[in-house]
Amino acid sequence: SLSAESKISLRVIADHIRSISFLICDGITPSNEGRGYVLRRIMRRALRHLHKLPLTLTRELSLAELVLPLANLLDDAYPELHKQRTQIEKIIHLEEKSFSTTLEQGLKIFREEQNSFADLSGKQIANIFLPQKSDFGKWNKFQARHTPFRFQDGCRCNVQGYRLPVPGA
Repeated sequence: SLSAESKISLRVIADHIRSISFLICDGITPSNEGRGYVLRRIMRRALRHLHKLPLTLTRELSLAELVLPLANLLDDAYPELHKQRTQIEKIIHLEEKSFSTTLEQGLKIFREEQNSFADLSGKQIANIFLPQKSDFGKWNKFQARHTPFRFQDGCRCNVQGYRLPVPGA
């Protein structure tokens, strides 16, 4: 039997793979602006939920692998999913790789900073979440939803310090 958290993650993934597939089918690609940014956020949320699932359930499953079952399920109503399936899978796969790289880089920086300091400063938070320091507006939205910002191991982040201008930003 699945835990309540796993059931929620499965529902999120099922909902999001539909959204992702239809958005890509409509010609939208992941980007840092507009509809592409919304697509990227949906994809990354689905990936986070996919990684929350027990390994025995996912066997390192990729979101791209869910496109074919979706296309088969909805073939009568949406035959264009089958027609564009390869392209949809390719775009999802590329974004999965990009997200994995971003996540690995952020976690590496986090571990390095965490080993040096009990509390992370605002500048350190910026280095973790905004490697290119290109869009503070997105960080402010993130920060507003996650204040006070804390990690499971008890490390605290100085979100107030982040609100101060970061040199070189």
